[in-house]
Parts: sequence; C-alpha cells; structure tokens
Amino acid sequence: MGNNAGIGVVSTANNHIMDRGPEGLDATLQVLQQAGIQQHGTVPSGAADQPRPAYLPITLSRGGANVKVAFLSFSWGINGIPDPYNQVNLLWQSNE
Repeated sequence: MGNNAGIGVVSTANNHIMDRGPEGLDATLQVLQQAGIQQHGTVPSGAADQPRPAYLPITLSRGGANVKVAFLSFSWGINGIPDPYNQVNLLWQSNE
C-alpha cells in the first residue's frame, strides 16, 4: 500500500472526490485508515455534522530535529456533484 512507498499523509479534498458519491468517499477513507495513511480534506459521512479541524498537525523529523507543520486540504469545488453530507472541505461555497 502507499505507506510502503513512504506516503504518510494525503489530501482528499479535490474536484473528483465525490465522483463515486458518499459511499466511494467513505470507502477511500477506510482504505487510507487501514493503510495507516493520514488524510485531511474530507470526513466520513457519519461524522460530517461534527466539528472538523481546520488543519492536520504533523511533526516532521529528521536527524534529531523536529518541525511542526499544518497540513491544509481544501477544494475549489466538486464539479457540481452533490455532497449530501457536506463531507468535503470547500474553499469557497456559493449560496446560489
């Protein structure tokens, strides 16, 4: 899986994340969790009404030095696909 390739965190907020609907997004999040890969940008459908962090705090370590960074993930839109549970972190949302 991805973490064998050194991938430890991914952005899940993008314009195609809802292409397979809430079920597809939930399945993606489950696979990432099982692989031990952190993500930011979306939440499971069952947690969409709960507060969500504005960023994912990550500590990078190398050679005994640690640096804390904030990982941010937002999408400009999801190609007009419905997001019935508001799972995706949108950068901008229209009321039109």
